Amino acid sequence: MIKKCVVCGAEFDANRAAKTCGDVCREANKKEYDKSYRQTPKRKAYMKTYKREYNQTPENKAREKARKQTPECKERKKASNQTPERKAYMKEYRQKPENKAKKKEHTAQNKAAKDFLLGMALAGEIGNQ
Repeated sequence: MIKKCVVCGAEFDANRAAKTCGDVCREANKKEYDKSYRQTPKRKAYMKTYKREYNQTPENKAREKARKQTPECKERKKASNQTPERKAYMKEYRQKPENKAKKKEHTAQNKAAKDFLLGMALAGEIGNQ
């Protein structure tokens, strides 16, 4: 039976339900299917819960903490934050009123915490323990 390949459009001699003409097209079709499969709401919800459960294990938390301390990871993060796209995004993000309000709130909380610790240090409660 002669069929047309769903990927490249070439005609080929098909066996039963074959949709692709060879290994290269089969891999491309498989990738395309997997990409569309992962986008379904049911699959997204499943992966979200699976990742959450996996990330909450003590072994994974320790492994992730150790990985983030490596120089390679720090360098990669630093490089990704220096891209022009990231800088433009952050500039736009900081200009939004709701984000400015968050920044003010965090600044006030940090100032209050520093004042509290400074007061305790002056009273001699910190450092004498």
